[in-house]
Amino acid sequence: MGQATSRGVSVRIRPPQADAEWDAYYDLRWRVLRAPLGQPRGSERDALDRSSWHFAAFSTRGSIVGVGRLAFIDETVGQVGYMGVDEVWRGSGVGATLLRSILACADREGVRRLVVNARTPVRGFYERFGFIVVGDGPVLFEKVHHFRMVREAVIDGSSE
Repeated sequence: MGQATSRGVSVRIRPPQADAEWDAYYDLRWRVLRAPLGQPRGSERDALDRSSWHFAAFSTRGSIVGVGRLAFIDETVGQVGYMGVDEVWRGSGVGATLLRSILACADREGVRRLVVNARTPVRGFYERFGFIVVGDGPVLFEKVHHFRMVREAVIDGSSE
C-alpha cells in the first residue's frame, strides 16, 4: 500500500500477511484499544473483520506500530475503525500516515462517505482530515464516549 515518512519516522503501510503478522496486528489492537479498558482478548475483533481491509504500519525493523481498518457498510459508505498506534510511536505521524492510506483506499474503491466513531481525545485528529461531528456515537463498555463523525468524498477525487 505504500511507504511514508512523517516527522522523520518511516513506516510501510500494508495489510498483515503471515500468521505472525496477523497475531501482532490483533495484539496491538487489543493492547491499545481494549486492555486499558480491562477488556479480554478477543474483544478487539468483530464480525466485520473478515470482509474489511486491514492496514498495518510496519517500522523499519518490521514490527507493527499502528493499525487501522476500513469496513464497507455498502457500495458507497465505509467505516474507519480500530485505529490505534503503539504508545511509544504516538505523536510521530504514524496515525496520520495510516489514515491517509485508508482515505486513499476508500477513494480508489469509490467510497463516497466515510464514518468513524471517534473517542473524545482523538476527535481533533479526525477533524484535521475533514471529518465532522454529526452526533453522539456509542458509549463503549459503558465508559468510553464516542462522537459519530462523517467525511464526504471530495468531488475531484483528491483526498485530504
